[in-house]
Amino acid sequence: QLFRRSHPSGIMNGSIYLVNFKNFESSDNLENLDSENFGSKRFDDSADFAYEVNMVRLEPHNAELLIKIYDLRREEKLRKGRAWLLANFWAEDLKGFLEICPLGSETNAHYRQVITYWDMVAAIVNRGMLDEDLYFETTLEGMLTWIRVKKVVAAFRETRKNPLYVRNLELMAERQQIWFEQRAPGALEATLKGMAAARAHAAEKK
Repeated sequence: QLFRRSHPSGIMNGSIYLVNFKNFESSDNLENLDSENFGSKRFDDSADFAYEVNMVRLEPHNAELLIKIYDLRREEKLRKGRAWLLANFWAEDLKGFLEICPLGSETNAHYRQVITYWDMVAAIVNRGMLDEDLYFETTLEGMLTWIRVKKVVAAFRETRKNPLYVRNLELMAERQQIWFEQRAPGALEATLKGMAAARAHAAEKK
């Protein structure tokens, strides 16, 4: 459940709290939730319910940059490449990569455009130019793209002697997987199972 309250001091005015009210006493008054008792024994990690800390108000440039990143994703060629990769890219080594992304092919261009896009986005997030929590809450595709391509990336790194290849995306995706699992336990596992089922379905169609 989601509710908004204003702290008397104004410090937490408009803060948003997310509380899972499992075993929450109906007699408890939500108005008692403030900066003094939030995190107290009643609201600690050992309680029978989970909660998220208050969402901090961010500088507007974070929202502007996030929307810009989203808007760039809508560019026709990038959109086409993203759709192709998530639906068709199952390569796990360079041989498999060259079978579906031969040099000079449209699919090779799709791969390169999508990977460089998400790696640049990750560089922005990694360097703190965009609030990480805000990005993680709203965008999963970069993480899912990394999961899909990481084995091929490892092969490219070895062949090219370049451990920095797509390194920004790797670092960001690894943090986001931890972040996601902490806040939605089991959701990542379910997502990976869905990806595996999609791969099996694609293999059956061949």
